[in-house]
Amino acid sequence: MAPIRSLTVIEPTVFDLLRQAGELALYQQVTTMRAGYFRAFAGGEQEAARRVIDFYGGRDSFDALPQRMREYVVATTPSNIRDWRTGFDGPLPPFGDIQVPSHVLRGEHGHRAMARCTEILAGILPNAALTTVAGAGHFMIASHAGDVARLVSGAVTAREQRGTHELWSCEP
Repeated sequence: MAPIRSLTVIEPTVFDLLRQAGELALYQQVTTMRAGYFRAFAGGEQEAARRVIDFYGGRDSFDALPQRMREYVVATTPSNIRDWRTGFDGPLPPFGDIQVPSHVLRGEHGHRAMARCTEILAGILPNAALTTVAGAGHFMIASHAGDVARLVSGAVTAREQRGTHELWSCEP
């Protein structure tokens, strides 16, 4: 197995960092949305995932998705519910122990809770750079795929050129 030489995360959903950092109003927004999502799904609401999509992307984001994507989101809701149940408020790894050069990406127009998660995480990781993708929101891998690919590629290339112990930054 090859060692991990760098790390890039795109709007990681480490919401418990909000609670730990005292960002309780933002944390409550996430937990309220999550509880409503669970209730809607348990109650048989066909498009319960709309709550998550609109939370991240803003009102009517679900409706703006292509029909095929909406169908996919609806079909995979049970899996997403499991993700939200198992990955929320669990014990977080000791992020401060991650020594590899790390790159945290966030969207300029993402939800404030997500923006704070990325700021907190970038502040905890000892060798991290935080980049805001201009014009993007949470779903940047779809809406700004070229920008994200360029940033990830640039981070890997910079890491390879500079060696394992230097911090890099890859601003757009």
